[in-house]
Amino acid sequence: MPVRRALVALVTATATAVVATAATLGATVAPAQAEVETVRDSARDAETRLLIGEVPARVAAGADIRALRAEHGGGRLSFAVRVADLYRGATRTVVDAEIMLPNEREYVARLEVAEGTRTVTLLDARRFEPVPCDGLTGRVAGADDRYLLSFPRACVFNPREVRYGAKVTVTEVGPEGSEVAEIADDARLDGRVDELGAAKGADPLVNN
Repeated sequence: MPVRRALVALVTATATAVVATAATLGATVAPAQAEVETVRDSARDAETRLLIGEVPARVAAGADIRALRAEHGGGRLSFAVRVADLYRGATRTVVDAEIMLPNEREYVARLEVAEGTRTVTLLDARRFEPVPCDGLTGRVAGADDRYLLSFPRACVFNPREVRYGAKVTVTEVGPEGSEVAEIADDARLDGRVDELGAAKGADPLVNN
């Protein structure tokens, strides 16, 4: 898998301050604009980490990230991870949206789908401990092969800008409980799909 170190900052733009009152000048303050970015990811670059037998094509396609959309605005951080072919039949699928703050604190919003259950958690990436977060959401949009994660900025101390990336891991388990295959792919990280906190080696933040 090629190494991808081009993480970028996702910045919440702020409205221009208006010194005079609206009552005096009849002016209004423009609302803050959300920063939105969509990045493409290479096709068929998912990495096989565990294998017994042949990897089913549907498992590999279910982990193969094709695009990552990130939005920072309206008081929230939101991510849409699109895969080649969303596979609902996998034993376990884990979708991670990873962020790094300017102070290098790292968090992971995790959506886990396993045999009819769905769990959403915000984690401190370094301690791997849950972080309380009212308003955290995660869902599967199967019609367009996307996983959606969103949470309030307040859960991570309201950063003005973040670095970000995503990872999808699909595990297929055999009928007797033995793992058959585990396939993973990352987008906007650095290719180290085995690790959380991979944003540490990224390019500097972009201020705009």
